[in-house]
Amino acid sequence: MARFDGIRYGYCINKEQLINDDSFIAYIKRNRSESLGTGVKRRIFAGNYYSLNENYNKYVNKAAKIQRLIQKDFSTIFNQNIHCILTPVSRHSAPLFSQIKRRNREEQRLEDYFMAPANLCGLPSIAIPYSQCSRGLPLGIQLIAPYLEDLRLLKISEMIEKLF
Repeated sequence: MARFDGIRYGYCINKEQLINDDSFIAYIKRNRSESLGTGVKRRIFAGNYYSLNENYNKYVNKAAKIQRLIQKDFSTIFNQNIHCILTPVSRHSAPLFSQIKRRNREEQRLEDYFMAPANLCGLPSIAIPYSQCSRGLPLGIQLIAPYLEDLRLLKISEMIEKLF
């Protein structure tokens, strides 16, 4: 996420202002403050903190071990001739826009739980709508495929979308 500086990746404020700003650092700071939400900024700060030498062994090595265990679990499943795993994409239906603004940090963090394992393991995954709740809001499912099976995942998700 830290690479989203507006030069090579991500949102970019008016390029003319790059010349007029006091410094390159001021430009990057302004660009990120305008384009990145608080959740993204928090993750960048956390990534920087955990990457410090004194924290690396304490946190990053442990996280890498957990990541390998999750990858092993997925491999065990996919080695049984399973082409795709279907899971919920969230704990509930899509929220109303007015509810999004009122969510606290914990609620926002919980929204990532269902999608995190595939992302941590570098597995292709896709979230697609499949139905609606009683309030008429979309319900989604997530499909997870084995490593490098992106095309198969897209074909399966297209078939499922046609069913609903």
